[in-house]
Amino acid sequence: MPYAKITHHDKNVSTQNDNSHLGFVFQAKLHKDLFFDYDYREETSNGAKIVRTGYVYGDKVTDVKLTKKNLFFLDVFPVHLKIAQTDVSNFRRSRVIKTTLDVNKKIDLAIKYVDNSGKSFFKKNVAQNRNYLVAEFGYKF
Repeated sequence: MPYAKITHHDKNVSTQNDNSHLGFVFQAKLHKDLFFDYDYREETSNGAKIVRTGYVYGDKVTDVKLTKKNLFFLDVFPVHLKIAQTDVSNFRRSRVIKTTLDVNKKIDLAIKYVDNSGKSFFKKNVAQNRNYLVAEFGYKF
């Protein structure tokens, strides 16, 4: 499935990312509730401007995900698992483990652990090497 995304920021342009890109997604259904996704995209803009240096940065991104729906049930509520790695070739690598609990057809709750590791000249950048534990509340339209 090819796709395109165009992002334009009117306000505070010098500090915003313009991450317009072209890419494609490949999804394989490995089993009844087990999916593998491969997403590759390239920035088509000048990329992000790093404020401190004024350097304009663009990159290629590879994203792989393994999703297991209905991993187990808490009473009647299904719990899903997603394991992913995003690799931005010159910038950073992120690894994610996410569990999602479907409360009903419209609402879900999730806990996500994100492990970021900087690359290249971002290796020692504290902002690029942070790890996060995120709680999410989701509403499906």
